Amino acid sequence: MLLFSSILNIDKSLTKDDFLNLVIEWNQKSPHDYNVIPDLI
Repeated sequence: MLLFSSILNIDKSLTKDDFLNLVIEWNQKSPHDYNVIPDLI
């Protein structure tokens, strides 16, 4: 199992909901089908 971690520099304009929407969009538009989580929305 591989575990990756990232530190993201963000400002206060990014809300929790905006962040979650970006994560969902990133996952759903992944070019790697095996990484997509179906029915994540």
